[in-house]
Amino acid sequence: VCSQSRAAFMTGWPTHVAGHRSLYSLLQQWEPNMLKYLKSAGYEVRWWGKNDLLAADSFPDSVDSAMSAPGMSSIFARNIAGHNASDPRYY
Repeated sequence: VCSQSRAAFMTGWPTHVAGHRSLYSLLQQWEPNMLKYLKSAGYEVRWWGKNDLLAADSFPDSVDSAMSAPGMSSIFARNIAGHNASDPRYY
């Protein structure tokens, strides 16, 4: 599933509503997303693995904790937004 489909699924908006037409258009803090609603309702939201959905500013409002896979190969050293893989919010 591509990033555009994930953005549509998590917001409930068709991809063209907020311009999510490319791999580099991540969900921003001001945009609704299902993870943010679950977290605000008291659920503990955990992220594991690669992030090609949430922008850095929306991550704290949407996710409680994040983990990355140990020993990820160098080909995955950066995600599509260019963030360092050592930061678990992004990988």
